[in-house]
Amino acid sequence: MRSYWFGDVGDGASHPAEGDIGARVQRLQSLRTMMDNFVSLNWEDAVASGICSVRAGYLAALRE
Repeated sequence: MRSYWFGDVGDGASHPAEGDIGARVQRLQSLRTMMDNFVSLNWEDAVASGICSVRAGYLAALRE
């Protein structure tokens, strides 16, 4: 699974991160990715995780 600020994605499943914006900030600060394993973010993965329903919602959550 790949981990992002909004949750985990991979193997045909998506799991949203739990908690409020503060919890998401802490999650983001704790993530570490080796560049040889890096997979660029696809906003549709955020939709699949349930954090938002459309691209505009993803961008709003990201700005928050």
